[in-house]
Order: sequence, then C-alpha cells, then structure tokens
Amino acid sequence: MIQLPRFRAPQFFDKDGSPLDAVEWAIRYEDKEYCTIARDEVDGWWINTMWTGSPGTFPFLTFNDTGPYPIFGTGAVLDRGQDDYMVLELWVYATIDAAQQGHRRIVEWMRRPGLVPLLCSTALAEVFEHV
Repeated sequence: MIQLPRFRAPQFFDKDGSPLDAVEWAIRYEDKEYCTIARDEVDGWWINTMWTGSPGTFPFLTFNDTGPYPIFGTGAVLDRGQDDYMVLELWVYATIDAAQQGHRRIVEWMRRPGLVPLLCSTALAEVFEHV
C-alpha cells in the first residue's frame, strides 16, 4: 500500500496572511518595526500587540490545516523591576484588523477607572464578548 504524504499547512505568513518561506519570514521577524502592531502603557502595564508570522509561536493552541492561523498576539505585561515581569494574559488573532481591534479593546478595558487588572481570563471575557 502506498502512503501519500499528509498535507502540511504553511508555517509562516506575512501580515496579510500570505505564505512566506523561512528566509522571508526571518527577515521580517528581525524588523521590530514590522513586527509591532501597537504598544501602550496603562498604569505600569505594557500592552503589546505583535505580528509573529507563525502559528507555531502559540503552541498551546490547536487549529486545523485550513486556517485562518493565529499570527498576531497581544500581551499585557507588568514590569516589576529587576527583570521581574508578570504577564496578565495573551490574546491571539488571525488578521491584522482583529489584532488592532483587540488591542484597542484591551487598552480601553484596562483604562477603566478603579480597575485593578485581575489575573483571571474570565474577568476579561467581557472585552471580547462581541468579537
């Protein structure tokens, strides 16, 4: 019996979701300006939204071979000094539009008066209830 190779989805994508080879991806990945989608600071928390170009960046996710693939991510990180960081959460997106919208919603949520960010995903569910 002949075994055909299993279809393998592309591993690297540009910001528009078009496939890249490893060299093209590496060149873009080294360009921090290209990678940065948005960055804001809210009460000592840095909210960074970045293009990673590879769904392999998020190994804790499962997705099918037909896409769309998570190639953007937003992290909320508190710098507590002396190389001590606390990560609030990580959100992932398949398109640049979703990444920009998600970033804005997270920043708006964290800027709410009297809000102390909680280390609990369920507390952030309201941010994305309509995405």
